[in-house]
Amino acid sequence: MGMQDNTLLYDVCDLSFVYELGRQKVHALRNVSLQVKRGDFVCLAGPSGSGKTTLLSVLGLIEPLQQGTVRFEGRSLSEMTETDRNRLRRFHIGFVFQQFHLIPVLSAEENVEYFLTRQGVPKAERRKRVDEALETVGISSQRKQRPLEMSGGQRQRVALARALAKRPNVIIADEPTASLDQATGKEIMRIFAEQTRERGVSVIAASHDPMVFAFAARQIELRDGEVVSC
Repeated sequence: MGMQDNTLLYDVCDLSFVYELGRQKVHALRNVSLQVKRGDFVCLAGPSGSGKTTLLSVLGLIEPLQQGTVRFEGRSLSEMTETDRNRLRRFHIGFVFQQFHLIPVLSAEENVEYFLTRQGVPKAERRKRVDEALETVGISSQRKQRPLEMSGGQRQRVALARALAKRPNVIIADEPTASLDQATGKEIMRIFAEQTRERGVSVIAASHDPMVFAFAARQIELRDGEVVSC
């Protein structure tokens, strides 16, 4: 269990999401209701096509809210301005993707620092955060290497360091262990769990991996866009 308290980070009620695939309408989410507390480590489980990635995309403000209510720390996403939503995504939500999404021409430390620069974080604070994040994920010695000079596990560590350096309220991770060997995947999960326990960061991870289930404090299962257990 993490450093969980009773503060609700996400309060989701009757969330539905439909997208068009050719002429067909696909109901990716159907009346999903759930809550995530501060310091919670939640794993979204379910087969491919069950709605896990769509749910992460809505919670991460990557996809727009179509139907239902999503509150982040008590504030309704639908009542926020576009500027407020962009600020929320930029400053309070960290992302870790299966494909890493690192900038190839930048070194590890430059990848971590890049978004802090865009946030307007002062240089001295940026350096402090970059050093701390690289140390946390155990990749300080590779800080000058570019992504193509690194293994998949090292790249995932850089992606995680980038998310941690933002000092987010929540980390949203889509299949974070899918491209990793078991030992590296376990280490990434240990870092996630450490962040929930020591910093009160919430983690919401979509995965098929039983190892992720083992580290998570709670599992929410989706099937055909519906929550079937939580």
